[in-house]
Amino acid sequence: MGAPTCPCCRLRAPVHYGRSATQDFLSPYPLRMTRRGSVTVMTLAVLLLLVGCSQDPSGKESSTPSESSSSADPGACDGADEELLDTVRSYVEAYDAPVNGESGSGASEVGADDGELRDALGRTRRTLDENGCDLKEFRTDFRAGMDDIKTRGPLANAVLLRLTASMTGTLARTPETVTVRPGQDLPAALARLAPGSTAVLSAGDHGLRQPLVLLSGVTLRGQGQPRTSISSTAAGSAILVLTDERTELRDLTLRHQGRKPSSLLVGGPSSSVVLTRARLTGATASGKAAAGDQSGSAVTMTARAGNAAPRGTTIQVTASDFVDNDVAGLLLTGAHRASIRRTTFRANGQCGVCFAGKSSGGVQRGAFRNNGVGVAVLDQATPTVTDNDFEGGQVAIQVSGRAAPAVRRARIDGPSRAGLIFGDRSSGRVDGARCQNITYGIVVAPQALPFIGRGNKCPISKGR
Repeated sequence: MGAPTCPCCRLRAPVHYGRSATQDFLSPYPLRMTRRGSVTVMTLAVLLLLVGCSQDPSGKESSTPSESSSSADPGACDGADEELLDTVRSYVEAYDAPVNGESGSGASEVGADDGELRDALGRTRRTLDENGCDLKEFRTDFRAGMDDIKTRGPLANAVLLRLTASMTGTLARTPETVTVRPGQDLPAALARLAPGSTAVLSAGDHGLRQPLVLLSGVTLRGQGQPRTSISSTAAGSAILVLTDERTELRDLTLRHQGRKPSSLLVGGPSSSVVLTRARLTGATASGKAAAGDQSGSAVTMTARAGNAAPRGTTIQVTASDFVDNDVAGLLLTGAHRASIRRTTFRANGQCGVCFAGKSSGGVQRGAFRNNGVGVAVLDQATPTVTDNDFEGGQVAIQVSGRAAPAVRRARIDGPSRAGLIFGDRSSGRVDGARCQNITYGIVVAPQALPFIGRGNKCPISKGR
């Protein structure tokens, strides 16, 4: 007698993923930073030692010959800051494109060429030197002018803050540890830090009204999940990571408040993110399906179209909690690779962890409670899922496309549809799976070819 057929398991996710994972729900994030755009602000820390505004090792401002010159031309000096400010203003405006999944944001690359800014700096330096201008007066006027520049979006604001720190000599040159208290300007504090620095967030709630854009790798360290939180009411994302340097959130809660569609943390194609003892909750999905809209996931690791080159681990999650997010706890696209250990995923609407594209990595010793799908493995993803507990929800592990996971020692209790579903032309391997309080254990589509290894205690059914 053959295996029973599961009449309700038509090998589709319990929610509609659309035509394919990467075309619709899991389509690449709209923002496409240019390579030059993603690094320019960092190189400015070296390039923009504005006309003697840097400090020497003794801590005193360095001087230039122009400070002692007596041949000043007041007319030339009075307008020395205007051209440079106009160039900075144009440079910042190039980053005003939306970065939160709004319509049209993916139409062109985001970023600016720093060539004009370099040229303007050179001309300003020559004007100051040749005319013996008063540098103290120039710096005062220039800093006031920087304060008057207005931005329209979070990315432009982050670029302006970083430029201001670079060009006024307040950008740290070496990593340091600073304390930020609730009510302080967190984006401004982070903009002044050198890569590798740590911002210790005091106990309490640190509120964000627009996305926090990180242009260099820093650690945000709280006093523990119950004591320190970052709460965002912004649309699109709470934190947007646009650096390939290590970025870590540790010992804190990151939450979204309100009904604006938003994810919590969005990592770029080359980002490297670490979450340690963090709690992420409240990501809110849009009520209307829109092309490119990826709101609603606690963490989304994005990729450019065609980005499938193998990489090392790009997101590391340890002892954290992903709770009550409308779409996914963790969504990986492209070739992102995850290391997820001892982490809980509870009540996430579509999936606890979604592996899409050619993503990979491992999920070990996790707890999945009442998610739509515990682990979704889509497209050509190849993760290893080892020693995890699945309770409730609709499906513990769902595999589609040509994905090929390795599932080892999954303990599955009471999902409403099935324990494991292998759809389309998926493959992979299952060893040591144990099912209880379940009607359909391992469901296999006609063209799917998973290897059912030893030690499985789940009933096998045919899918249609």
